[in-house]
Amino acid sequence: MNAVDSLYINRLRGASILRVVLGHLGLGWVLLPYSSYIGIFLSVLFFCSGYIFIYLFYKSPSIKDYLVDRALGILTPFYIIYLFAIIIYLLLGNSIDNFSLKYVLQILAVAPDIKDMPYPLGQIWYLRVLIFCALISPLFFMLAKKNKYVLLFPVVIATAFAAIQTGYKFHRNFFYFGHNLLQEILYGAYFFIGSFLYLADWRNKKGTITFFLILCILVSFVTVGLLDLNLNLGYHSYAPNLYYFPLGVAGILLVLLFSNQLEWCFSNFKYMAKLLDFCSKHSYGIYLNHSFFIVFYEYAFGLKGVFSSPLLAFIKVVLVVASSLIFAVPITLLSRKVVNFLKGLRGDKK
Repeated sequence: MNAVDSLYINRLRGASILRVVLGHLGLGWVLLPYSSYIGIFLSVLFFCSGYIFIYLFYKSPSIKDYLVDRALGILTPFYIIYLFAIIIYLLLGNSIDNFSLKYVLQILAVAPDIKDMPYPLGQIWYLRVLIFCALISPLFFMLAKKNKYVLLFPVVIATAFAAIQTGYKFHRNFFYFGHNLLQEILYGAYFFIGSFLYLADWRNKKGTITFFLILCILVSFVTVGLLDLNLNLGYHSYAPNLYYFPLGVAGILLVLLFSNQLEWCFSNFKYMAKLLDFCSKHSYGIYLNHSFFIVFYEYAFGLKGVFSSPLLAFIKVVLVVASSLIFAVPITLLSRKVVNFLKGLRGDKK
C-alpha cells in the first residue's frame, strides 16, 4: 500500500468512527427520513477494514500469524473495556444475577445478551462482522493472488441474500449463539469490496466507479419505489435488503469518486486531518467506549432527550466526543501492551 492510499484509507476510517459516534448522538434522527441517508457511509468502515486486512495478510509470514494478529487486535480492546465495565458495575453495588459459564462464553464470543451488559454495547456487532471476515478471508486472499475478482464472490452472494431479504424476511434463520450470520455476510461484502479495491487501480477508474455508483442508486430506489418500502434507512440496517445494501456500496464508491476533493480538504484543514488521524489510531477504543459516555451524561447530568434545546444538544455532543477520544488513549495503550505480552508468550519477536 503506497503512502498516499494508506493515509487516505486511515482518515476514512477515522471519519467513519466519528460518524458512528455522531450517529448514536442523533445525527441520523434530525430530519427523518432524509437524515438517515448518512447511514450509507457505515459501509466505509467495513471497506477500510477490508482494504487494510488484505495488506496485512500479504505482509504476514503465515496464515496462522495473520489470524492470531487479527484476533488479538479485534478482541483485546473489547475484553479490556468489558472487564473494566463489569468491575465498575460491581463496585457501584450492583450484582450480576445471570453469572454462569454461558454468560462467560457469550462474552468470549462477543455476543453478551443486551440485558446483561454493564452498559449498552449494541455496536459490538461490528466486531462480530470483522471476526467473521478475518476467519474466511485467508481463502479469498490466497485465491486473489491469481485472480482478484474472486474477492467479489462474497459481494455476489450478499446481493442475492439482500434480494431475498427484500421479499422474504429470512434473517431470523441466521442466528447462532448471539451472532446474526446474515448481517455478517451482508456487511462482510463491504469488507471484501475494500480488499478488491486494494488490488485494483481504483484512482484511474473513476468512469467505472461512476457507472456502478449510478447503478447502485438506481437499484436501490427502483426497489423502494416498486415495493413501497420505508424510506428511513435505519429501518433496514439490521437486516439489509436490496434498498439498503446497494446504497452501502454507493457510499463506498462516493468516497472513492471524490477522493481528490476529500484529500484537498484534509490537506487544507489541518485540525480536521489531525482529528481523523487520532480517531483512526484509537478507533476501537472510541467505537467501544462512546456509548458509555452517552449513557453517563444522560443520567448523571440529565442530558437525555435534548433535541429541543440546540445548546444542550451541542454540549452533549462535545462532552461525549471529547470524553470518548480522551479515554480511548489508555484503552489503546493497554490493549497494545496486552497484545505484545500475549505475542511474547507465543514466541513472537515483534
